[in-house]
Amino acid sequence: MPSPSVMRVRRCRQFLDIPIRKGEAARFLGIHRNTVTKWDKCARSYIDNYRMHFEQSGSKEQAPLSPYRFWVLTRLKELYKIYRDETLIESYIKAHPYDFSFRTFFELRKQEKKAS
Repeated sequence: MPSPSVMRVRRCRQFLDIPIRKGEAARFLGIHRNTVTKWDKCARSYIDNYRMHFEQSGSKEQAPLSPYRFWVLTRLKELYKIYRDETLIESYIKAHPYDFSFRTFFELRKQEKKAS
């Protein structure tokens, strides 16, 4: 049986209401936990809002993924499906930082809640 947080993710699609552990995120995204860790490091390297959010978390590496951080990882998964090359993904992130911003996250989340 899936954990409560994973069931909640399924209900609200790509948006979480609560933090989620990396293992749960990996199961939901259908990837290995090490891949989640790799993408987490990639996001910290290239996305300013993500890095700032990560630095505010308590125990850093061990801290659960916040709703914003999980959302960024879902967007990275979509990019990996399209490009399959970290260099191209890095270029996309640098060219489109707004796609990964807090503001975009909150706007899309607001739209999702209105639609449900």
